[in-house]
Amino acid sequence: MKLLFVALALVALSSVALGGKWVQQIPSGPYFPPPRYFHSQAGAGNNAYIFGGEDGSSYFKDLFMYHTQQNYVERLDSGNGPSARAGHCAQFLGKIVDTYVDSDNVTQTVIVRNDTYVVFGGFDGTNYYNDIWEFNLGTGVWTQIDDGTDSDDAAARAFHTCVPFDSGDGSDNLLIFGGTDGSSYFGPSDLHYYNYDDGTWHTPTDNTPNGIYPAGRAYIQGVNNGDNLYFFGGYNADGCLADTWLWNSNLSAWFSVPTPDSPAPLAAYAGWGDGGTYEIFGGWSNCNAASSNLWSLSHSTPDWTLVAPSGITPPPRAATVGSFHGNDYLIYGGATGSLVNGTLTVTNVYDDLWLYRH
Repeated sequence: MKLLFVALALVALSSVALGGKWVQQIPSGPYFPPPRYFHSQAGAGNNAYIFGGEDGSSYFKDLFMYHTQQNYVERLDSGNGPSARAGHCAQFLGKIVDTYVDSDNVTQTVIVRNDTYVVFGGFDGTNYYNDIWEFNLGTGVWTQIDDGTDSDDAAARAFHTCVPFDSGDGSDNLLIFGGTDGSSYFGPSDLHYYNYDDGTWHTPTDNTPNGIYPAGRAYIQGVNNGDNLYFFGGYNADGCLADTWLWNSNLSAWFSVPTPDSPAPLAAYAGWGDGGTYEIFGGWSNCNAASSNLWSLSHSTPDWTLVAPSGITPPPRAATVGSFHGNDYLIYGGATGSLVNGTLTVTNVYDDLWLYRH
C-alpha cells in the first residue's frame, strides 16, 4: 500500500515541472509609469519597450523603456505618436542598411535589424483602430506608416495578437490574427500580414490540409517560434477557450495542436517564447478569476506543463504582456477582475515589474 501511495504521488507530480525563479524588480529612473493594463510590450535585447494601455478610466499614449540589466525606467515619448489606446499589439521590425568598403575595395552591405517599435490597432473606449505607427530607436521619432484607409488594409480591431515572420523572400512582415471590433471576433479568414519593406498588406494563401480551423477570438498573445504562430485559448462569444493552434508560414496552413494536458480555459494572459517553448502566465481562468499560474508548451512533445518556479510568485493578474530578454522574461502591470458574457470587470490595476529568470 505504501508503494502504491508513492507511485500515485509521483504521477500527480509529473504534470508539474520545476522552473526558474520569479524576482520582483523595483526600478530606479526619472520616470515610473502609472498602473495600467492592455498595454503593448516588446523586447529588443535587454530592453523592454512599453506603450499605451488603460487604467479603467483613462487611456495612455506614453512610450517608456525598461532596462532589464540596469533595472532602470525612462520615458522616451510622452504622446507625439499614436493616439491614446489599449488592446493594440507591438513588435520590433525593420532594418538599418549601411554600406562600407572593405580592405579589398569591395562594397559590403550591413543590415542591423530591430530598430523600430511597430504598433498596430487598438481601442480608445470609442474607436477601434487599424493604423500602423513606428518608433525609430535611432531618431526617437514616431511616424505613421499606414493610416488604415486602403481597401486591402486589415480591419480595425483590438485585443488581437501580432508576430513578426519571414515570408520566404527575406522581407520583414507583421502577421495579425484575431481580435474584435466590438461586434465580431476575427478568425482565420481575416488573417493578414503587413510587409514592412514595401508597406503593403497581404492575405496569405490558405493551404490548410484538413479544413479544420480555429474559431475567431480575442484576448490572446501568440508567439513566433520557427515561423510558426502559436497561440492558446482566448475569448469569443462562446466564452473562454482552451485549445492550442499553430499557423505555419512555410506551409501557409493551420494545424490544431492536440495536448494531453492543458490549462483551464484562459484569456488575456501574457505569452512569450524562446524558440523551443511557448509559455503563458496569468490571464482570466474560466473567465472569472485572475490566475498566477505559469504554463509551458514544449514544441518537441508537444504538451502543456504547469511550471513551479521558486521565489515569490507575482499576484494573480490578466491583461498584461510578456517579453523575452536573453534568459529572462518580463511582465509589467495588468489587472484583476473577470470577463463574462463580453463584459470586462476590472478591480485592481498593477504597476509592478517582474522578471522570470529561466
